[in-house]
Amino acid sequence: MSVEPSASMDHFGWLFTLILSYPDPDTMQALNPHASGKHHWKKSKATKALRADVADLCRPHMPDEPWKRARLHYRFFKPTDRVFDEENMGARLKGAVDGVVDAGLIPDDRDKHLESFSKTTAIDRENPRIELVFQRLRADWGHRE
Repeated sequence: MSVEPSASMDHFGWLFTLILSYPDPDTMQALNPHASGKHHWKKSKATKALRADVADLCRPHMPDEPWKRARLHYRFFKPTDRVFDEENMGARLKGAVDGVVDAGLIPDDRDKHLESFSKTTAIDRENPRIELVFQRLRADWGHRE
């Protein structure tokens, strides 16, 4: 079973959730953050495609005005109990985060506008997926000019 990608804004406009299918091994390899040499082009192409697909999916759910600040929670629902590197998985999702920015949720993904807060991991053999949950923050919370 594969989850369909989806995007949604909560009723009050404080949470934006992007749900993606858990990557297959070929996609995992293509988005490998350590790609170099001849593999660089494969990563570049895969990242660009992910970014464009996510932006298209998210645009209908964007607020009228971009949020000034957000916190990003990563939720990984793995298909197996195999150990994986959360930091590398987060790096594989850079194109998805850029797609959300391109869609207009926040002005950009620099630390002035976006902070990564948490990564949680669970096993869901029936419905493996990745959820990126953006939580709207007040503009002055947690950032110094």
